[in-house]
Amino acid sequence: MEHNHAASQLDLLASLISSSVTVINAEYNAAGLPAPSLGTNSSLESDIINTDSSRRIARAKKTVEAACAQLCASISRPEHSLLDKALAFEESACLRAASTANIANLLLGKPEGVPITELSASSGINADKLERVLRLLTIKHVFQEVSPNVFANNKLSAKLATSEAVKDVVQHITRESFTSATYLSDFLSATDSESTSEIKTPFQLSYGAPFMDYHNTAYMKGVAGWGEVTGKSDLIRALPWEKYLTSEKPITVCDVGAGNGHIMLMLLRAYASYPFRVVVQDRPAFIELGKQLWSSEYPEAMQESRVDFIPFDFFTDVPVEGCDIYYIRHCLHNWPDDKCIVILSNIAKSMKPENILLVHETVLRHAASNLTATGNDAAPAPLLPNFGAARYRDYAGDINMLNLVDAKDRSLEELIMLGSNSGFAFERIWDAGETSVVQFRLA
Repeated sequence: MEHNHAASQLDLLASLISSSVTVINAEYNAAGLPAPSLGTNSSLESDIINTDSSRRIARAKKTVEAACAQLCASISRPEHSLLDKALAFEESACLRAASTANIANLLLGKPEGVPITELSASSGINADKLERVLRLLTIKHVFQEVSPNVFANNKLSAKLATSEAVKDVVQHITRESFTSATYLSDFLSATDSESTSEIKTPFQLSYGAPFMDYHNTAYMKGVAGWGEVTGKSDLIRALPWEKYLTSEKPITVCDVGAGNGHIMLMLLRAYASYPFRVVVQDRPAFIELGKQLWSSEYPEAMQESRVDFIPFDFFTDVPVEGCDIYYIRHCLHNWPDDKCIVILSNIAKSMKPENILLVHETVLRHAASNLTATGNDAAPAPLLPNFGAARYRDYAGDINMLNLVDAKDRSLEELIMLGSNSGFAFERIWDAGETSVVQFRLA
């Protein structure tokens, strides 16, 4: 019986992969696009305009990723799988080396490839060492070796040259995050007395200073890159904005902790024909950066007084009153629960019963069935209900917050509890691709 069950599990996983690939092929075909591949000119998920089609592709893609990982884990020798996982840091190290040396840029427009000797001469890196770095990356499908010792870009590596956001986030993760992670075990195994000393995080063990004192331009670019890579534009598709924006009176959306206001810029531009306004609130330095961004990217919004920039500190100040929607994105995961309650309580003070609060965060799902808590359909059996390895970025991001600032991403139950302790009642959760938008009203 156990033998037959194991065989059926493998068959089910293989079937999920096959059926999901069929869905992906059909959706791309319906859009008049060739199926995706590793080629540099491959169709991309972002090329699909239809929202329902995009959602079907996203679910099928998650199913393929989860099923492939579970199938490999099922059939591989466990000691081999564990060794592969322990060695995963070598891929990150090689990715940083190739990114820092601008190898992808050197290969742009050269599908025939470039000999390693030329890449060595252009980059200043020893040919033998560079060849070994690139070959490790090629077996992980970053770059391709078109003939012995001749390398070219593929869809993945080309992004290092054509997307500044991708390169920025790769640089941040493979340096500050990577280095901090090596101290996670030391941090976790510290005694209670040590954990209450001045050393508060793995980052501080690594760099000798708290992360919040370390902020620099490279880090800020990395944070912006993370938002770009994980789909900040999914906010546009996630909510029925037309419904909100066609109310009897023009509404105002307040972005709390907005940074430079790039999310509100995107929202206002996407619905420019609707009569609504936005308020951008953050610390003075970010407000100044915001004014620069909007003056360059969307000056007409400033000229038409459709955006206000109001400096404030969400720990000590109350957001501007009189707005209809309050929105906070990727702020709560930077702080422990008590600080989050302060932030949310201050927002509550500005709100009226008819207003709504939108909390935009990565929402972690359990690896065991808990449909009520997830807010989304679970993955098909025999996959882990949370889509397992397909959501790796979510859980790795959570550990990254632990490493950098001893903070966390949260489950829906945890976010609901934070809201409840801050004067809010949970209404619903909206799927925003890599992230989720949790909607609250005053309790």
